[in-house]
Amino acid sequence: MWVQIDISILDVIEDVVSRIKSIRGVRQVLILTEEDKRRVLELEREAEQRVMMGLGLGDNRGVKVALRCDVVVAFITDAEYEWPPGPNLVLTWKGKVIGEDVVMGNFVVYKDRVPMPSLIAEEPPLAVFPPKPCPEIENVPRIYNAVQGSPSPPADTYLKKRMNTDLRDPRLGTALVGFNLE
Repeated sequence: MWVQIDISILDVIEDVVSRIKSIRGVRQVLILTEEDKRRVLELEREAEQRVMMGLGLGDNRGVKVALRCDVVVAFITDAEYEWPPGPNLVLTWKGKVIGEDVVMGNFVVYKDRVPMPSLIAEEPPLAVFPPKPCPEIENVPRIYNAVQGSPSPPADTYLKKRMNTDLRDPRLGTALVGFNLE
């Protein structure tokens, strides 16, 4: 069976990968296969069923949105990598923000918004990891809706294994960028 591939699409993907590789703190890049996408989504769904840091159930929206894109690129990060601005974690209860990280590692809980413990027992808060922009690739011709997410620990481990990365090195992390093609 002969499959015709639009070379210009391959050029676009190659351009994106090259730009991601050039970001400070990015060590390695992998274009995910459909099987990789399914596995990462499965691992994220499993992780969401666990209580996250005692805060509530998780909702990794950044990763889920990225995984719905036409192309998904995973990459290994080190300590020099800088995440896009904005909260990396938002704690919500019934759709209202009751806490968020204001600077990486500094989490603020809005006391006047926190419900009574009896209400939390009925419906736990949701720890939301929102989608982030990826400014380094936003201006690449023929792509749109570029979005970045931070994988959960199980998905992080899976991606590190796929890229033959040292699982014991605490300075290394993973990120996903998804984008659609015109």
